[in-house]
Amino acid sequence: MEFMICDPDGLCRNGTDSGYDECLKNDKWCADGYAAGAFHGFESARRITEEEAVKFIMDDFGLSEEAAKAKLKEKGLGKEEAIAYVAKSFGYHPTQAAKALGFYESKTISKKPEW
Repeated sequence: MEFMICDPDGLCRNGTDSGYDECLKNDKWCADGYAAGAFHGFESARRITEEEAVKFIMDDFGLSEEAAKAKLKEKGLGKEEAIAYVAKSFGYHPTQAAKALGFYESKTISKKPEW
């Protein structure tokens, strides 16, 4: 797995079996189009080691080293799940959440997510 600190999104990862590059939003790994852009050189980011990623999580979440390592490997949310999670967590409309995650397509976000 590879890790980056993305500006302004924070800790991102790729190399999971979800099929998406992901960013840590609050306490969930969310599919994120901007994270994908970072790993392909289109977004502002810097690569970090796994040890630096663990330290980032320890510092931001106040977790132990063991818990932070487990968080690095935690299953991420897919595209639709991530949109619903970000909408609920940040009080966004689903369209705003999709835009914030770099997934906005006017024809694909047509219904309100169930929570």
